[in-house]
Amino acid sequence: TLLLTHTTQHTHTIQPIYTAASTYAPMQEGAHAVETLPDEVVVAILSFLDVCSLVQVAAASHHLHRVASDEMLWRALYICSSLPEATFELSREPNRRAIRVGTTIDYGLKCFGSGAIDAMTCSTELDQARAMGDREAIRQRWKSLYQRRAHSQRNWRQGLAKASLMEKSHAGPVFALSMWENIVASASSDRTIKLWDTASQRCVSTLTGHQYAVWNVKLLGDVDTVLSASDDTTVKCWNTQSSTCTRTLHGHTSAIWGMDYLNGKLVTGSTDTKIRHWDLETGKCLLRISGKQETVWCCQFIDCNTFVSGGRDVRVWDVRITDRAKTTFSGHLDAIRCLQADPYRIVTGSYDSSSVVYDLVAGKNMFALKGHSDSVTTLQYNRSAMLVTSSFDGTFAEWNLLNGELITK
Repeated sequence: TLLLTHTTQHTHTIQPIYTAASTYAPMQEGAHAVETLPDEVVVAILSFLDVCSLVQVAAASHHLHRVASDEMLWRALYICSSLPEATFELSREPNRRAIRVGTTIDYGLKCFGSGAIDAMTCSTELDQARAMGDREAIRQRWKSLYQRRAHSQRNWRQGLAKASLMEKSHAGPVFALSMWENIVASASSDRTIKLWDTASQRCVSTLTGHQYAVWNVKLLGDVDTVLSASDDTTVKCWNTQSSTCTRTLHGHTSAIWGMDYLNGKLVTGSTDTKIRHWDLETGKCLLRISGKQETVWCCQFIDCNTFVSGGRDVRVWDVRITDRAKTTFSGHLDAIRCLQADPYRIVTGSYDSSSVVYDLVAGKNMFALKGHSDSVTTLQYNRSAMLVTSSFDGTFAEWNLLNGELITK
Protein backbone atom coordinates (compact mmCIF):
# COMPACT_ATOMS: atom_id res chain seq x y z
CA THR A 1 0.00 0.00 0.00
CA LEU A 2 1.35 3.45 -0.95
CA LEU A 3 0.65 6.19 1.57
CA LEU A 4 0.59 9.75 0.24
CA THR A 5 0.20 12.94 2.27
CA HIS A 6 -2.51 15.31 1.01
CA THR A 7 -2.15 19.08 1.01
CA THR A 8 -4.92 21.66 0.85
CA GLN A 9 -4.33 21.98 -2.91
CA HIS A 10 -4.95 18.26 -3.42
CA THR A 11 -1.32 17.75 -4.40
CA HIS A 12 1.14 15.60 -2.51
CA THR A 13 4.49 15.97 -0.89
CA ILE A 14 7.59 14.19 -2.07
CA GLN A 15 8.81 12.49 1.09
CA PRO A 16 5.95 9.95 1.38
CA ILE A 17 6.93 8.55 -2.02
CA TYR A 18 10.35 7.54 -0.78
CA THR A 19 8.88 6.32 2.49
CA ALA A 20 6.40 4.14 0.66
CA ALA A 21 9.04 2.94 -1.79
CA SER A 22 11.44 1.99 0.98
CA THR A 23 8.88 -0.41 2.41
CA TYR A 24 8.55 -2.07 -0.98
CA ALA A 25 12.20 -2.94 -1.60
CA PRO A 26 15.48 -2.52 0.27
CA MET A 27 17.75 0.38 -0.72
CA GLN A 28 20.29 -0.68 -3.33
CA GLU A 29 23.79 0.75 -3.37
CA GLY A 30 24.00 3.97 -5.41
CA ALA A 31 20.30 4.09 -6.26
CA HIS A 32 17.07 5.36 -4.79
CA ALA A 33 14.73 2.70 -3.55
CA VAL A 34 12.01 4.02 -5.83
CA GLU A 35 14.15 3.08 -8.82
CA THR A 36 13.59 -0.59 -8.03
CA LEU A 37 9.90 -0.20 -8.86
CA PRO A 38 8.59 -0.77 -12.40
CA ASP A 39 8.40 2.41 -14.47
CA GLU A 40 4.61 2.15 -14.68
CA VAL A 41 4.33 2.20 -10.89
CA VAL A 42 6.73 5.14 -10.56
CA VAL A 43 4.76 7.12 -13.17
CA ALA A 44 1.53 6.40 -11.30
CA ILE A 45 3.11 7.70 -8.08
CA LEU A 46 4.55 10.79 -9.77
CA SER A 47 1.15 11.63 -11.25
CA PHE A 48 0.06 12.75 -7.77
CA LEU A 49 2.70 15.51 -7.66
CA ASP A 50 2.46 19.13 -8.67
CA VAL A 51 4.93 20.47 -11.22
CA CYS A 52 7.41 21.92 -8.72
CA SER A 53 7.65 18.63 -6.84
CA LEU A 54 7.96 16.67 -10.07
CA VAL A 55 10.93 18.81 -11.14
CA GLN A 56 12.62 18.17 -7.80
CA VAL A 57 12.14 14.41 -8.17
CA ALA A 58 13.52 14.52 -11.72
CA ALA A 59 16.73 16.11 -10.42
CA ALA A 60 17.38 13.21 -8.04
CA SER A 61 18.87 10.82 -10.59
CA HIS A 62 19.16 10.08 -14.31
CA HIS A 63 16.67 7.26 -13.97
CA LEU A 64 14.03 9.44 -12.28
CA HIS A 65 14.66 12.20 -14.80
CA ARG A 66 13.82 9.80 -17.61
CA VAL A 67 10.69 8.46 -15.90
CA ALA A 68 9.55 11.97 -14.91
CA SER A 69 9.62 12.94 -18.61
CA ASP A 70 6.97 10.34 -19.46
CA GLU A 71 4.62 11.50 -22.22
CA MET A 72 1.41 10.55 -20.43
CA LEU A 73 2.54 12.23 -17.21
CA TRP A 74 3.14 15.64 -18.80
CA ARG A 75 0.11 15.23 -21.00
CA ALA A 76 -2.03 14.83 -17.90
CA LEU A 77 -0.41 17.89 -16.30
CA TYR A 78 -1.08 19.92 -19.44
CA ILE A 79 -4.74 18.92 -19.48
CA CYS A 80 -5.20 19.63 -15.77
CA SER A 81 -3.80 23.14 -16.25
CA SER A 82 -6.29 23.83 -19.06
CA LEU A 83 -9.92 24.85 -18.92
CA PRO A 84 -12.14 22.02 -17.57
CA GLU A 85 -13.64 21.46 -21.02
CA ALA A 86 -10.38 21.74 -22.98
CA THR A 87 -10.67 18.05 -23.89
CA PHE A 88 -13.93 17.56 -25.71
CA GLU A 89 -13.58 13.83 -26.14
CA LEU A 90 -11.56 11.15 -24.40
CA SER A 91 -10.68 7.92 -26.16
CA ARG A 92 -10.68 4.78 -24.07
CA GLU A 93 -8.31 2.61 -26.00
CA PRO A 94 -7.69 -0.61 -24.04
CA ASN A 95 -3.98 -0.81 -24.85
CA ARG A 96 -3.15 2.67 -23.56
CA ARG A 97 -2.10 3.24 -19.97
CA ALA A 98 -4.40 5.15 -17.66
CA ILE A 99 -2.83 7.91 -15.61
CA ARG A 100 -4.42 8.99 -12.36
CA VAL A 101 -4.60 12.76 -11.92
CA GLY A 102 -6.08 13.75 -8.57
CA THR A 103 -9.41 11.95 -8.55
CA THR A 104 -9.83 11.56 -12.31
CA ILE A 105 -8.51 9.13 -14.87
CA ASP A 106 -7.22 10.29 -18.24
CA TYR A 107 -7.35 7.53 -20.86
CA GLY A 108 -5.76 9.56 -23.60
CA LEU A 109 -6.69 12.73 -25.40
CA LYS A 110 -8.48 12.18 -28.67
CA CYS A 111 -8.93 15.79 -29.75
CA PHE A 112 -8.67 19.35 -28.53
CA GLY A 113 -11.20 22.10 -29.03
CA SER A 114 -10.81 24.76 -31.71
CA GLY A 115 -8.07 27.25 -31.03
CA ALA A 116 -5.66 24.86 -29.31
CA ILE A 117 -3.09 25.25 -32.07
CA ASP A 118 -0.07 24.29 -29.97
CA ALA A 119 -1.79 21.13 -28.78
CA MET A 120 -2.87 20.17 -32.28
CA THR A 121 0.68 20.75 -33.53
CA CYS A 122 1.97 18.63 -30.68
CA SER A 123 -0.41 15.79 -31.57
CA THR A 124 0.76 15.87 -35.20
CA GLU A 125 4.40 15.80 -34.20
CA LEU A 126 3.73 12.95 -31.80
CA ASP A 127 2.13 10.93 -34.59
CA GLN A 128 5.20 11.55 -36.76
CA ALA A 129 7.53 10.56 -33.93
CA ARG A 130 5.58 7.34 -33.33
CA ALA A 131 5.78 6.48 -37.04
CA MET A 132 9.55 6.97 -36.97
CA GLY A 133 9.94 5.09 -33.70
CA ASP A 134 11.50 8.13 -32.00
CA ARG A 135 10.71 7.29 -28.37
CA GLU A 136 12.68 10.20 -26.94
CA ALA A 137 10.72 12.72 -29.04
CA ILE A 138 7.47 11.15 -27.86
CA ARG A 139 8.54 11.32 -24.23
CA GLN A 140 9.65 14.97 -24.40
CA ARG A 141 6.95 16.49 -26.60
CA TRP A 142 4.20 17.11 -24.04
CA LYS A 143 6.75 18.34 -21.52
CA SER A 144 7.99 20.83 -24.09
CA LEU A 145 4.42 21.95 -24.78
CA TYR A 146 3.82 22.51 -21.06
CA GLN A 147 7.07 24.48 -20.77
CA ARG A 148 6.18 26.71 -23.73
CA ARG A 149 2.84 27.54 -22.17
CA ALA A 150 4.43 28.32 -18.80
CA HIS A 151 7.09 30.46 -20.47
CA SER A 152 4.46 32.44 -22.39
CA GLN A 153 2.38 33.03 -19.26
CA ARG A 154 5.44 34.15 -17.31
CA ASN A 155 6.36 36.65 -20.04
CA TRP A 156 2.86 38.11 -19.94
CA ARG A 157 2.70 38.35 -16.17
CA GLN A 158 6.17 39.80 -15.74
CA GLY A 159 5.83 42.26 -18.59
CA LEU A 160 8.51 40.53 -20.65
CA ALA A 161 6.45 40.15 -23.83
CA LYS A 162 8.41 41.60 -26.75
CA ALA A 163 6.65 43.87 -29.25
CA SER A 164 7.79 44.15 -32.86
CA LEU A 165 6.77 47.19 -34.88
CA MET A 166 5.87 46.53 -38.50
CA GLU A 167 6.80 49.07 -41.14
CA LYS A 168 4.19 51.79 -41.63
CA SER A 169 2.22 50.98 -44.75
CA HIS A 170 -1.47 51.76 -44.14
CA ALA A 171 -2.62 55.33 -44.75
CA GLY A 172 -5.31 55.12 -42.07
CA PRO A 173 -6.16 53.40 -38.77
CA VAL A 174 -6.09 49.58 -38.64
CA PHE A 175 -9.42 48.19 -37.41
CA ALA A 176 -8.94 44.41 -37.60
CA LEU A 177 -6.24 41.74 -37.71
CA SER A 178 -6.23 38.05 -38.56
CA MET A 179 -3.27 35.70 -38.19
CA TRP A 180 -2.34 32.26 -39.44
CA GLU A 181 1.14 30.89 -38.75
CA ASN A 182 3.56 33.66 -39.81
CA ILE A 183 1.10 35.63 -41.96
CA VAL A 184 -0.98 38.53 -40.63
CA ALA A 185 -3.82 40.23 -42.52
CA SER A 186 -4.78 43.79 -41.55
CA ALA A 187 -7.88 45.80 -42.48
CA SER A 188 -7.85 49.59 -42.53
CA SER A 189 -9.95 52.69 -43.08
CA ASP A 190 -7.72 53.38 -46.10
CA ARG A 191 -9.90 50.80 -47.95
CA THR A 192 -7.13 48.21 -48.24
CA ILE A 193 -6.20 44.84 -46.79
CA LYS A 194 -2.51 44.14 -46.32
CA LEU A 195 -0.68 40.86 -45.73
CA TRP A 196 2.40 40.84 -43.52
CA ASP A 197 5.21 38.35 -42.94
CA THR A 198 6.01 38.34 -39.22
CA ALA A 199 9.49 36.95 -39.88
CA SER A 200 10.60 39.82 -42.11
CA GLN A 201 8.10 42.27 -40.53
CA ARG A 202 7.27 43.58 -43.98
CA CYS A 203 4.13 43.95 -46.07
CA VAL A 204 4.11 41.25 -48.75
CA SER A 205 0.82 42.08 -50.50
CA THR A 206 -1.86 44.77 -50.72
CA LEU A 207 -5.45 43.98 -51.69
CA THR A 208 -7.49 46.84 -53.12
CA GLY A 209 -11.09 46.91 -54.31
CA HIS A 210 -13.33 48.13 -51.51
CA GLN A 211 -14.90 51.57 -51.95
CA TYR A 212 -14.89 52.49 -48.27
CA ALA A 213 -13.22 51.50 -45.00
CA VAL A 214 -12.61 47.82 -44.28
CA TRP A 215 -13.87 46.92 -40.79
CA ASN A 216 -13.10 43.20 -40.57
CA VAL A 217 -10.77 40.63 -42.10
CA LYS A 218 -10.48 36.85 -41.86
CA LEU A 219 -7.45 34.88 -43.02
CA LEU A 220 -8.51 31.32 -43.75
CA GLY A 221 -6.40 28.33 -42.78
CA ASP A 222 -5.03 27.64 -46.23
CA VAL A 223 -3.50 31.18 -46.26
CA ASP A 224 -4.51 31.46 -49.93
CA THR A 225 -7.89 33.00 -49.10
CA VAL A 226 -8.79 36.19 -47.25
CA LEU A 227 -12.28 37.48 -46.46
CA SER A 228 -12.95 41.17 -45.85
CA ALA A 229 -16.04 43.07 -44.67
CA SER A 230 -16.45 46.72 -45.49
CA ASP A 231 -18.36 49.92 -44.93
CA ASP A 232 -19.38 49.62 -48.61
CA THR A 233 -21.90 46.87 -47.54
CA THR A 234 -19.99 44.02 -49.24
CA VAL A 235 -17.89 41.02 -48.29
CA LYS A 236 -15.04 40.19 -50.65
CA CYS A 237 -13.16 36.93 -51.07
CA TRP A 238 -9.53 37.33 -52.14
CA ASN A 239 -6.89 35.04 -53.59
CA THR A 240 -3.67 36.00 -51.82
CA GLN A 241 -1.44 34.44 -54.49
CA SER A 242 -2.78 36.59 -57.29
CA SER A 243 -3.98 39.49 -55.07
CA THR A 244 -7.31 39.44 -56.87
CA CYS A 245 -10.92 39.43 -55.69
CA THR A 246 -12.56 36.13 -56.61
CA ARG A 247 -16.06 36.82 -55.26
CA THR A 248 -18.14 39.68 -53.86
CA LEU A 249 -21.15 39.06 -51.64
CA HIS A 250 -24.01 41.55 -51.82
CA GLY A 251 -27.03 41.66 -49.53
CA HIS A 252 -26.47 43.95 -46.57
CA THR A 253 -27.68 47.53 -46.89
CA SER A 254 -25.20 49.12 -44.48
CA ALA A 255 -21.68 48.67 -43.10
CA ILE A 256 -20.62 45.12 -42.19
CA TRP A 257 -18.77 44.76 -38.88
CA GLY A 258 -19.13 41.17 -37.67
CA MET A 259 -17.85 38.20 -39.69
CA ASP A 260 -16.85 34.58 -39.09
CA TYR A 261 -16.17 31.53 -41.25
CA LEU A 262 -16.56 27.79 -40.61
CA ASN A 263 -16.53 24.82 -43.01
CA GLY A 264 -17.50 26.73 -46.13
CA LYS A 265 -20.14 28.84 -44.40
CA LEU A 266 -19.97 32.52 -43.49
CA VAL A 267 -21.95 34.59 -41.01
CA THR A 268 -22.00 38.41 -41.11
CA GLY A 269 -23.50 41.14 -38.94
CA SER A 270 -24.23 44.69 -40.02
CA THR A 271 -25.35 48.16 -39.05
CA ASP A 272 -28.57 47.33 -40.93
CA THR A 273 -29.38 45.13 -37.84
CA LYS A 274 -29.44 42.00 -40.02
CA ILE A 275 -27.43 38.80 -39.73
CA ARG A 276 -26.77 36.83 -42.90
CA HIS A 277 -25.67 33.22 -43.29
CA TRP A 278 -23.82 32.51 -46.55
CA ASP A 279 -22.54 29.59 -48.61
CA LEU A 280 -19.10 30.86 -49.57
CA GLU A 281 -18.65 28.41 -52.44
CA THR A 282 -21.78 29.56 -54.30
CA GLY A 283 -21.97 33.09 -52.90
CA LYS A 284 -25.63 32.50 -52.03
CA CYS A 285 -27.23 33.93 -48.90
CA LEU A 286 -28.79 30.93 -47.18
CA LEU A 287 -30.50 32.81 -44.39
CA ARG A 288 -31.32 36.34 -43.32
CA ILE A 289 -32.10 36.93 -39.66
CA SER A 290 -33.36 40.14 -38.14
CA GLY A 291 -31.14 40.84 -35.16
CA LYS A 292 -34.04 42.84 -33.66
CA GLN A 293 -31.50 45.16 -32.12
CA GLU A 294 -29.10 47.89 -33.11
CA THR A 295 -25.87 47.30 -35.02
CA VAL A 296 -24.61 43.69 -34.92
CA TRP A 297 -20.98 44.41 -34.13
CA CYS A 298 -19.62 40.89 -33.90
CA CYS A 299 -20.54 37.27 -34.53
CA GLN A 300 -18.90 33.86 -34.28
CA PHE A 301 -19.73 30.26 -35.09
CA ILE A 302 -19.86 27.73 -32.26
CA ASP A 303 -20.56 24.85 -34.62
CA CYS A 304 -21.97 24.45 -38.13
CA ASN A 305 -25.54 25.16 -36.98
CA THR A 306 -24.97 27.55 -34.09
CA PHE A 307 -23.47 31.01 -33.90
CA VAL A 308 -23.37 33.93 -31.46
CA SER A 309 -24.02 37.59 -32.24
CA GLY A 310 -23.20 40.68 -30.21
CA GLY A 311 -25.13 43.95 -30.35
CA ARG A 312 -27.02 45.52 -27.52
CA ASP A 313 -27.02 42.04 -25.96
CA VAL A 314 -25.64 38.57 -26.70
CA ARG A 315 -27.77 36.17 -28.72
CA VAL A 316 -27.22 32.54 -29.60
CA TRP A 317 -28.80 31.48 -32.91
CA ASP A 318 -29.59 28.12 -34.48
CA VAL A 319 -29.79 28.25 -38.29
CA ARG A 320 -32.59 25.66 -38.11
CA ILE A 321 -34.71 28.02 -35.95
CA THR A 322 -34.93 31.41 -37.65
CA ASP A 323 -37.81 33.18 -35.94
CA ARG A 324 -36.11 33.73 -32.58
CA ALA A 325 -32.80 33.52 -30.77
CA LYS A 326 -32.05 30.24 -29.03
CA THR A 327 -30.66 32.06 -25.96
CA THR A 328 -30.25 35.72 -25.00
CA PHE A 329 -27.80 37.13 -22.45
CA SER A 330 -27.67 40.65 -21.04
CA GLY A 331 -25.29 42.32 -18.64
CA HIS A 332 -23.64 45.22 -20.46
CA LEU A 333 -24.62 48.88 -20.22
CA ASP A 334 -23.60 49.60 -23.81
CA ALA A 335 -23.16 47.77 -27.11
CA ILE A 336 -20.95 44.68 -27.34
CA ARG A 337 -17.93 45.32 -29.54
CA CYS A 338 -16.20 41.93 -29.51
CA LEU A 339 -16.73 38.36 -28.36
CA GLN A 340 -15.28 34.86 -28.31
CA ALA A 341 -17.28 31.71 -27.73
CA ASP A 342 -16.98 27.94 -27.42
CA PRO A 343 -19.58 25.28 -26.55
CA TYR A 344 -19.29 26.12 -22.85
CA ARG A 345 -18.84 29.88 -22.47
CA ILE A 346 -19.08 33.27 -24.14
CA VAL A 347 -16.76 36.15 -23.31
CA THR A 348 -17.72 39.65 -24.46
CA GLY A 349 -16.09 43.09 -24.53
CA SER A 350 -18.19 46.23 -24.59
CA TYR A 351 -18.19 49.97 -25.16
CA ASP A 352 -19.04 50.23 -21.45
CA SER A 353 -15.33 49.39 -20.76
CA SER A 354 -16.08 45.97 -19.22
CA SER A 355 -16.02 42.32 -20.24
CA VAL A 356 -18.51 39.67 -19.14
CA VAL A 357 -18.11 35.89 -18.98
CA TYR A 358 -21.31 33.88 -19.61
CA ASP A 359 -21.90 30.22 -18.84
CA LEU A 360 -23.48 28.93 -22.04
CA VAL A 361 -24.50 25.59 -20.52
CA ALA A 362 -26.14 27.00 -17.38
CA GLY A 363 -27.45 30.04 -19.24
CA LYS A 364 -26.23 32.63 -16.75
CA ASN A 365 -23.67 35.39 -16.21
CA MET A 366 -20.58 34.16 -14.37
CA PHE A 367 -18.81 37.44 -13.64
CA ALA A 368 -17.93 40.87 -15.04
CA LEU A 369 -14.32 41.93 -15.64
CA LYS A 370 -13.72 45.58 -14.84
CA GLY A 371 -10.26 47.03 -15.23
CA HIS A 372 -10.28 49.23 -18.34
CA SER A 373 -11.24 52.90 -18.44
CA ASP A 374 -12.49 52.92 -22.03
CA SER A 375 -14.15 50.62 -24.57
CA VAL A 376 -12.92 47.01 -24.80
CA THR A 377 -12.27 46.52 -28.50
CA THR A 378 -10.69 43.06 -28.79
CA LEU A 379 -10.22 39.98 -26.65
CA GLN A 380 -8.81 36.49 -26.90
CA TYR A 381 -8.60 33.55 -24.51
CA ASN A 382 -6.86 30.21 -24.76
CA ARG A 383 -7.26 26.75 -23.25
CA SER A 384 -5.04 27.57 -20.30
CA ALA A 385 -7.74 29.97 -18.99
CA MET A 386 -5.72 33.03 -19.95
CA LEU A 387 -7.83 35.92 -21.28
CA VAL A 388 -6.28 39.04 -22.81
CA THR A 389 -8.33 42.17 -23.49
CA SER A 390 -7.35 45.41 -25.20
CA SER A 391 -9.02 48.78 -24.94
CA PHE A 392 -9.23 52.29 -26.32
CA ASP A 393 -7.52 53.32 -23.07
CA GLY A 394 -4.29 52.08 -24.69
CA THR A 395 -3.71 49.07 -22.44
CA PHE A 396 -3.78 45.29 -22.47
CA ALA A 397 -5.08 43.33 -19.49
CA GLU A 398 -4.63 39.65 -18.63
CA TRP A 399 -7.35 37.86 -16.67
CA ASN A 400 -7.87 34.45 -15.11
CA LEU A 401 -10.89 33.14 -16.98
CA LEU A 402 -11.78 30.69 -14.21
CA ASN A 403 -12.33 33.26 -11.45
CA GLY A 404 -12.28 36.64 -13.19
CA GLU A 405 -9.13 37.80 -11.40
CA LEU A 406 -7.11 40.60 -13.03
CA ILE A 407 -3.58 39.20 -13.28
CA THR A 408 -1.69 42.04 -14.94
CA LYS A 409 -2.29 45.20 -16.93
